Amino acid sequence: MSLQSLYDLFDRILELPTEEDRRVFLERECGENPERKKELAELVAAHFRGNAILESPTHAIDFIAGSQGGQDEEEGSMVGNYKLLQKIGEGGMGVVFMAEQLRPIRRKVAVKIIREGMHSKQIIARFEAEREALARLDHPNVTRILDAGVATSGRPFFAMELVRGTHITQYCKTHRIAIRERLELLEKVCMVIHHAHQKGILHRDIKPSNVMITLHDGVPVPKVIDFGIAKALDRPLTEQTLFTRYGDLIGTPEYMSPEQAEMSGLDLDVRTDIYSLGVLLYELLTGSTPLTADQIQGKGLLKIFETIRDSEAEIPSLRITRTLSAVETVSEKQHANTASARNMIVGELDWITMKAISKDRNERYESAAAMAKDIRRHLQGEPVEAAAPTFAYRAKKFYQKHRSVTLVASTCALLLLLSTALSVYWAIASNHQRELVQEQSKELMTKSVELNEQKEQLESLLERALLAEKRAAGIARNERYKAARVKTSARYFEEDTERRIMSFVGGGKDNPSPLLGGRVDVQTAIIKEPGLDPEDVGIPREVAFNLEAPSEKSVAIRSNDFPMIKVFSQAAGVIRFEKVQHNMPPRYFELLVEELRREFGNADPFVALALYEYATSLCENPVAESFVQAENHLREAISILEPMPEELADRIKTMIALGSVLQKQGKSLQAEAILADANKSIERELASGRTDDPTWNELQTKLQKVNESTRTSPVVTTP
Repeated sequence: MSLQSLYDLFDRILELPTEEDRRVFLERECGENPERKKELAELVAAHFRGNAILESPTHAIDFIAGSQGGQDEEEGSMVGNYKLLQKIGEGGMGVVFMAEQLRPIRRKVAVKIIREGMHSKQIIARFEAEREALARLDHPNVTRILDAGVATSGRPFFAMELVRGTHITQYCKTHRIAIRERLELLEKVCMVIHHAHQKGILHRDIKPSNVMITLHDGVPVPKVIDFGIAKALDRPLTEQTLFTRYGDLIGTPEYMSPEQAEMSGLDLDVRTDIYSLGVLLYELLTGSTPLTADQIQGKGLLKIFETIRDSEAEIPSLRITRTLSAVETVSEKQHANTASARNMIVGELDWITMKAISKDRNERYESAAAMAKDIRRHLQGEPVEAAAPTFAYRAKKFYQKHRSVTLVASTCALLLLLSTALSVYWAIASNHQRELVQEQSKELMTKSVELNEQKEQLESLLERALLAEKRAAGIARNERYKAARVKTSARYFEEDTERRIMSFVGGGKDNPSPLLGGRVDVQTAIIKEPGLDPEDVGIPREVAFNLEAPSEKSVAIRSNDFPMIKVFSQAAGVIRFEKVQHNMPPRYFELLVEELRREFGNADPFVALALYEYATSLCENPVAESFVQAENHLREAISILEPMPEELADRIKTMIALGSVLQKQGKSLQAEAILADANKSIERELASGRTDDPTWNELQTKLQKVNESTRTSPVVTTP
């Protein structure tokens, strides 16, 4: 058996309560190894001989009474079976050393030696009674007390499990722990305190330095230290204690409950520790305690107690808004500012914290487990008890978490109420008392139905409002698009008509016209269409003419008739646009692209569509320059549609058109590459279940036609 196995057996046998239990354990574990059994028995005997000084309170008191005036302990000195190695902490009640236990086993422990002046017979007697209570603590998050005794200086000491870790607030700040993880750590601390309360032990000095965070396989585990020591060493705060030095206070002022500051050690219960847990939660959320060191610095003891009792704490969300930066309170990974950190705390965490640190202890949580349960409710999105929430608040929380179940339950409840009402109606129709019950049932049902109807109406109104808003935005956008096309058509027909009438009259805008005999300021001209009469817009029939009818060239046009001619021409142009808008010349689409860029910006799907139509129109003229322009327009359209997944079909259509244009220019490799990409996208959509959508089948057919046409169509070259 290895030395480590012997130590493991030693630790296990010390946990057994009676000598008979230890004897049975020795027989069971070491019966076949007499030598190992003897070694283990000697270790156990040595251990209990080392604790003999505290087996009798009278013995301990007498020993201490005769040990006054010893040397103060320092690094390198011996305290019982422990060699003091290094001072690792100092508080109001004592000094903590890292020490090495020499007998019966060698291991590193923490030894806390009580301060000078706190080792009277009364204190030692109370400590002895408390040691029995501490032995009952059995929790993985509690630092175990391994041994206790009296140093040569006459001062009591505790040998405790050595915890290698960091204070909880320092750990959270150093590792930038997010608020959720901080709450999970505090929840575990609350359950540790609850375990101690169930064993009849109050901590009385809960603060960050007494809550250590150690890592077990990379997982942070809280360890609570100094359990029961405050209670063992406490004494009533009488008039004499008002003049003791600040370091002799039992507890830390920033974490001390108001009842602890009443200058009486009597009538304290578990709610005192709950107050300190609330202060610790406050500090984890905001980075400071409700009562800051600045508020008590330089004040006398009475003034400190008065401040603890009477000062009202600022709610955490307000404190963080006014005094803290977000880096001190939330994980840097969240990139939160002060406002977002406040939003994480305001509401439920405010309620939980303020309930725990209420000045009236009757308003605090009744137990540490209740506080832990409320923290867990908050983390799980359930209603918390701290706020005494209204029915509307609870209903909102339940509805958010169980939306579908709530709707089904509401429907079932409504049907159940309806069936119940009908049954009650027929059952009590012949009795006056039953009629009264029926009326009451109807009233209750009506209220329930009204509540459900109101809820459904609100949900329906919200859904319709969102749908209407989306529909209105789409309609407005389409109307702007249509208006842009109409505006472009008017502009195009103005140019086209002006060009033709200039050709007709034989001059230009600034040239004399032989037909009119003077300068002509022509804005537009008339294009007759079926169903539109010039006289309908106030133009004399004798000045209306058709540019495509040579027989009417002899009709005179008066200069003052041109404004009315323009009106008629624009109206006629709109009629023609409605008929031929998808078969317009390139100039029209050039003007359309300009208008859409002004209206929607350069990176808009409407602009990409117009570029596609512009390129298609250019391809009607089989000239190399036209295909070069078409290629540029198609590439720009693809770049616009690239980041828009919802425009995938239009992008693939544009890619197919670009592949066709590249093939006609002899750029076969580029064409094959872009058509292959288009084909992959189409096949991917069809494989994902889009076979019922005709769009993808049409695109696949169009792609096949383009591939087939490349084998027969000639390549256009620059003349």
